[in-house]
Amino acid sequence: MSDAEQVVKDFLVHLEVSDFDKGRLVFAEAIAEDCRWANSGFPTAEGKDACLALWDAFHQASGFVGLRVDMIAIGSAGDTVVTERVDHLLNSAGEVIVSIPLAGTLVVRAGKIAAWRDYFDPRPLLG
Repeated sequence: MSDAEQVVKDFLVHLEVSDFDKGRLVFAEAIAEDCRWANSGFPTAEGKDACLALWDAFHQASGFVGLRVDMIAIGSAGDTVVTERVDHLLNSAGEVIVSIPLAGTLVVRAGKIAAWRDYFDPRPLLG
């Protein structure tokens, strides 16, 4: 397993929390200052502050506080990590709000997430 893969796996594992502030802190510490976060059907966030604002908006819209990830496949080339996963958005009781099958690409630079792009059907989040 590459160093970049380990960074991504650790990042996703540490987002499984039942406290929003803790999850937000994990997210904030893991991303680079110039991180670019893109999700299918939603605006792309450019920079750490915009990424955190998007994290907050997802929380306000859905009540999610963290996520549990079922990793189906992971691979890397250099600092680019490609994943196939199911993300389960969790509420504060640890219950699944919605599960989203997706493919994602994360770029790691200096041990931080510099880019995060997820490709999925956004309809479960919009209903």
